[in-house]
Amino acid sequence: MRVRLVVGLLMVGCAGLAHAGVTPYASLDGGAVWLSDTYEVRTDTGWIFEGAVGMGIDGAFPPIRVELASGYQKSNLAQNGNGVSGGKMGIGNVMANLYLDIMDFDSGYVREGSHFTPFVPYVFAGIGAAYSHAEWDGETAEDTKVAGNLGAGCGWYITSHLMMDVKYKYFFSRDMEIENQYEVDLTSHQILAGLRYMF
Repeated sequence: MRVRLVVGLLMVGCAGLAHAGVTPYASLDGGAVWLSDTYEVRTDTGWIFEGAVGMGIDGAFPPIRVELASGYQKSNLAQNGNGVSGGKMGIGNVMANLYLDIMDFDSGYVREGSHFTPFVPYVFAGIGAAYSHAEWDGETAEDTKVAGNLGAGCGWYITSHLMMDVKYKYFFSRDMEIENQYEVDLTSHQILAGLRYMF
């Protein structure tokens, strides 16, 4: 259901691609991640870093951005009930994202002009792949699955080309199995902050 929702949002957003002008950008974010616990496995607060390249579609209605992002997160595993006794969980991902910038629609994605606003809230959705790697009690396990994300945030223009970003992301994928008996829920809540530079 969540994957179908993401695909639907991406298809709706593609209507704005008829406009030719683009504003390329690159971004780097970091923050905290909270994996969902299961009966067997509990996780502590982890960290995440993410980099992305993308482009804003100038004059698009609604104002949209398309982006290719890659991130890595890591959390500690702790025993929950009769599950694994502890370890580490790392998840890398590559995502294709679509952003809708909720701003003054008269200015589109233009950064300067009479309608310029320093704060730009946005929502986004994406789909891609996640690679998970777990270590516990001298054992290892790994898996690759389809993944998706949904979220919202706000950007603040420091200059006409540099923006500070703060966002919330809900990341989801199918559970990872450990020793064919324990499951690690790869669903997570993430809070990230970083910088975005528009070329």
